Amino acid sequence: MGEFDWGKLAIEAGASLLSGIGGLVIGAWKWGRNSARSEQVIKDDYNGKIRALREEMRKDMAAHAQKSADGNDLLVGQFTESFAGIRRQLDEHRLTTEKEFLRKDDFRDFREEYREDIREIKAAISRSSG
Repeated sequence: MGEFDWGKLAIEAGASLLSGIGGLVIGAWKWGRNSARSEQVIKDDYNGKIRALREEMRKDMAAHAQKSADGNDLLVGQFTESFAGIRRQLDEHRLTTEKEFLRKDDFRDFREEYREDIREIKAAISRSSG
């Protein structure tokens, strides 16, 4: 058997060891870099989904607020119309009452009849007491 060249063997072993350690360091660095990129992609994806959901929520809330405002406007319009109708009916009724309930001529006739009745009652009382 021949002699081994221990120096050459030590250099080759050292070079292999350094190559292995270097490969391990570079592999870990690449894995870390790819892992960070993957995390960033996932983070960006979630942030995009969150932005989309927020925008959708804003649109839905604005639509709901507009629908509510439209409903309130409709109710206010209906109540305004109803109250105006009631007021108009009251005014018409008041006018009809003032015109036709007890006219001046009718009141004058009533008053004269009332006075005549009172006179007759007074006369009857004075005749019965005297």
